[in-house]
Amino acid sequence: MGFALSARGQQPDAPKPSPEHEVLKMEEGVWYSVVKIIAPEGAIEGKGTETNRLMKGGLWLVSDYEDSDPNGFFGHGILGYDPAKKKFVGSWVDNMSTGKPMKQKHVTVYKADVREFAIYVTGPDGKDMKVLEMTAKRRKK
Repeated sequence: MGFALSARGQQPDAPKPSPEHEVLKMEEGVWYSVVKIIAPEGAIEGKGTETNRLMKGGLWLVSDYEDSDPNGFFGHGILGYDPAKKKFVGSWVDNMSTGKPMKQKHVTVYKADVREFAIYVTGPDGKDMKVLEMTAKRRKK
């Protein structure tokens, strides 16, 4: 991994978090969740723990999720804000994905230390189809 150096031979100043990055701070901490995966065959429910931390500098949130079943779902994600695109961007990998990219819409609602989260994909009819919903409660410090 390389660095771009300034004309003086020093590293350029690191970018500063924008007001949009404040949302990432809301995600920090340990969250206990109840998850419902919605499929045509029926819903699957589970519980898990999500641990989120901001990387140094406050531009990226690193997330690790682990199902309460040791043989269940686990994943790792990174989320940040792209000022050029004016939207949040991220990447997610887990033990259930093949690696094929899939366009998704995420909707998150915060209510104090409770977070409601849903994932939508484009259905066969071209409309948004909910495929996951999660309610998470922040662990008290």
